[in-house]
Amino acid sequence: MSADAEQVPKGIEVIKWTNGDKSKSIRYRVRVKRLKKGIDYNETFESLPNAIEARKAVLNGDTPEKRPVAKNLTQHELGQLMLSKYGDDQGVKLLTDTPFSFYAKKYFEGKIEGKDLDKPTGKFNEDSTKYRLKSILDTPIEYKRNADSKVDGIWETLLVSTKTTLGNIPAKFLDHVAINSYIQTALKKKAKSTVKRELGVISAIVNYTMHVAPDFYKKHWLINPVKLADKSRLTGHNAPLDRRISPEQEEAVINALANYSNQEVNQIFILSLLTGARRSEILFLEWSQIKDSHIYLGVTKSGKPRKLLLRDEAKEALALIQKRENSPRLFTYSLSGFAGIWQKLKKEYGFTEVKFHDCRREFIARFLELMGNKSVIAIANMTGQTDLRHLEKTIEALEQPDLSTEKGLQKHVGHSSLNMLRHYASGLLNQKK
Repeated sequence: MSADAEQVPKGIEVIKWTNGDKSKSIRYRVRVKRLKKGIDYNETFESLPNAIEARKAVLNGDTPEKRPVAKNLTQHELGQLMLSKYGDDQGVKLLTDTPFSFYAKKYFEGKIEGKDLDKPTGKFNEDSTKYRLKSILDTPIEYKRNADSKVDGIWETLLVSTKTTLGNIPAKFLDHVAINSYIQTALKKKAKSTVKRELGVISAIVNYTMHVAPDFYKKHWLINPVKLADKSRLTGHNAPLDRRISPEQEEAVINALANYSNQEVNQIFILSLLTGARRSEILFLEWSQIKDSHIYLGVTKSGKPRKLLLRDEAKEALALIQKRENSPRLFTYSLSGFAGIWQKLKKEYGFTEVKFHDCRREFIARFLELMGNKSVIAIANMTGQTDLRHLEKTIEALEQPDLSTEKGLQKHVGHSSLNMLRHYASGLLNQKK
């Protein structure tokens, strides 16, 4: 019977070719791919019956003699195999149930460690990130080991939660439900704005995994779990503060710091109030940066240089600072050193309600009072703010409302909707009629 007359079943490919001596040959290819079952089989046979038998054996899960079925072990099966051979070894656990902390470490090494050390703030930022990462990874969470489960519906809600920390959770189980648990726990001790920043770090770690473990990323995190998490509890995290440093608070801080042995702390505080410069910008300020009525800042948080306008009060404060021999800097403190002493003095002298960053907000508020035209651009140039939208909100929060306008009255009474204000106003007007 010719090959053409033979009935070739589905799933078997007929391969024909002409040899050099003009004779013809024929073989039968069996190709079976069942990736979910870990089967990838590809073989050719001289006779059709052998090919049919081999294909049947593969589909039944049996191994034909011609070639063993190449079965890819799942991560769970690989883990069981390694555990049976090597026992309860930490290295085996790392390979088979890789914790999220492993990818966090890769992120730190690849994106943070050793970067920007040429900048004055480089080491401080690296240490701060390391401390923040530890705090994030040590946060207790709960998760459900249902990644490979076939349960759904009400049964899924009955799965028992596993308690661990964010760092110890097997990365494959880090989903939006685990992130929700993180948010709930973190908010018990941290501000909304802090938790929001930490979620940004977690999201960055997940995204970085795409570069170090692309197959794992595609399988488990094609959509970032932070993006899918319920962040409704963090509403208002970025609300601008209207808190100001009162004249009484300012006087109390200056008088208290005047009693401290190192007058640099007082000088740094005053200079921040009078210039709106960031703490790091003042701490590493050099005499060569001060020119007439400006301070030129070459290294800033935003990465863009800018000029600080020096008013008379700021010039007077600078004149009181003594130059040190063979030192280009105005002050000797490091970022971590100043942060530590500031917190210590706040507790010792009782001005715990004053945050150093309040100096920038207070500078903006006083600048607004001096300006007839409240230019957002001018204030942004002075303070180095790059987020103009947030700066506008800060300005609105600091401004005293004009009660003769609808917008001012809306702000004063706290209505988020102008329509709601008009609703109340119309009701009052109707009462007067």
